[in-house]
Amino acid sequence: MEDGADLDENAMTMDNDFGDIEFVDEEAKVDGGALNGVDDDDEDDENVVSIEKLKHKVMAYTNGSAHDDEETKDSIGDVRSATPSIAGYEMPKMFKQQEPFQPGSTPAHLEHRYLAWNTVGIVTLHTDGADGAIDVEFHDASVHHSLHIPNYNNHNMASLSSTVLAMAADNSSKIVCIALAASGNKEWSVQLPDCESVEALCASSRMLAVATSAQFLRIFTVMGTQREVVSIPGPVVCMAGYEDRILVCYHSAAPSAKQQHLQAMLFQTCGLRLKCQNVTLPLTPERQLSWLGFSDCGSPVFSDSMGIVQLFNVKSNCWYPVCDTMKQSSSVSNNYFVISLSERSQILQAVLCRGTSYPMTNPRPMVQELPLQLPLCDLENEKSILEDSMLRASMMSMDNAEKTIKETAIKLFALACRSEMEMRAKELIETISCTDLLMLAVKYATKLGRIHLSDRLSELLPQIEEEQQSREQEEQLVEQSLPASPLILLKAYQNGSSSSSNKLAPKSMDLGSTKKSTLKRFAFSNSQSSSPLYKKSTNDSLLATPSSEASQENFSGNDSESQLSKVSSEDMKPLSRTPLNSVNPFAMKRKLSEVDKTILMGSEKLKMVKK
Repeated sequence: MEDGADLDENAMTMDNDFGDIEFVDEEAKVDGGALNGVDDDDEDDENVVSIEKLKHKVMAYTNGSAHDDEETKDSIGDVRSATPSIAGYEMPKMFKQQEPFQPGSTPAHLEHRYLAWNTVGIVTLHTDGADGAIDVEFHDASVHHSLHIPNYNNHNMASLSSTVLAMAADNSSKIVCIALAASGNKEWSVQLPDCESVEALCASSRMLAVATSAQFLRIFTVMGTQREVVSIPGPVVCMAGYEDRILVCYHSAAPSAKQQHLQAMLFQTCGLRLKCQNVTLPLTPERQLSWLGFSDCGSPVFSDSMGIVQLFNVKSNCWYPVCDTMKQSSSVSNNYFVISLSERSQILQAVLCRGTSYPMTNPRPMVQELPLQLPLCDLENEKSILEDSMLRASMMSMDNAEKTIKETAIKLFALACRSEMEMRAKELIETISCTDLLMLAVKYATKLGRIHLSDRLSELLPQIEEEQQSREQEEQLVEQSLPASPLILLKAYQNGSSSSSNKLAPKSMDLGSTKKSTLKRFAFSNSQSSSPLYKKSTNDSLLATPSSEASQENFSGNDSESQLSKVSSEDMKPLSRTPLNSVNPFAMKRKLSEVDKTILMGSEKLKMVKK
């Protein structure tokens, strides 16, 4: 009982000691309430002390700062509230960065998969336990026969062209190549230095390119000569090759929240020189790159995971969406596995995959041809269909492009005239700026009785002529600055062959002993023009003008043998061979003679016709 009385006395003493101090909760102050009957108005009272203020002052003195006003306190509180806590902070989700892959290949987890499928052939990998094999089939049997290669090195990536087959494995530094057009030892291999591994590879008809883990691009010739070593600015995604061109796609930056940032380097070799052009790939957000390649005219092409196929025009330096495979599919679950694109035929070759994104090896699927079409507005209308044809003909190297542009333009002109849109018709002619199209438009407008429109079009003739000349000059300058495309080379070859058709080198001929001696005597007699024998033989036999047509065109083998008997063996000197006439003794004769002669060799007769 005494202990209890002592405790009560101590409690009363503590209450008396702290009777003048009231403890105020900080949260109660924020809510506007008062603790123990004390209002906010009494906050400045000297008898009211906040525990939080006391703690803050004690900590300030401990850290060596004696002054801490209310503004400093508020600023510190704002910074603490703006900075999230480590435990509760969540990093924003970024789009997954795409790993390197081979265009035209199927996923690596499949037991039977395609390593490459392009316009040249198909490379198939079979992993049946330890005895794996690689089968190569060519679309054209004249390129090469089919191959069956045991997969001792566990190759899981390959690239095929008309001249070389390249194979490699992931995380491996060895590359094995088979030169298809070579004779003798066709197979060669190379080992990458400094623990580099193969990330991607591509083969063209003239070279082979390998992207390594050190972000190096190593270029080899078809037979294995090291050509170039170039640094890639970022992690490689995939590569494609076409003749002397190589397209390398890589990550230019880390992916953002919704899309990847891809760029490409377009290389072209010219002798020992190397040209490069940087190109940005306009990949749609939330999509991945599914295929990369070249068209049949050498234009870069790529396709994304949603089936949008885009083509790069080197002259305009722009990408154009030329096909949407998903719109041509009957079901949302179907996908098209892109194989190639043809600008000349205006088709896209692809394999329809029902319910999957890649084709199966067995049974072998059929290749379908999809028409190219730009995503224009109101494609159901006749006007939009004509505009699509005209735009594709203007930006692609299709067959009969100029003819297609003129035909579609005059149809659009007629459609505008029928729709009472004369200003649109005039604007169309001004946009195309072609004198031939202008004359057709004037004739059509006059035939329809639109004299006012025909007069206004006739006034545009000087302006259009000037624009056409300036445009032709600009195109020539652009063609000189750009790499030579196959279409430009074809046009140059056609122009050169038409202008110098009479300067073609003669082909080699397989002749008998009698005809060889006759040709030898003929060349010798022409080279010795100052001798009387040359004059007599040419006047009597070769350059004579007999009365009958038979004697003018033909002379038999008996006559040639009798003429050979008249020539002594002393005069028959060996004919010196030069690079000009080493193949055909008539090469020097045709180049130096002023008279163009055509020598026709038959099985029994030698004919010579003057032109």
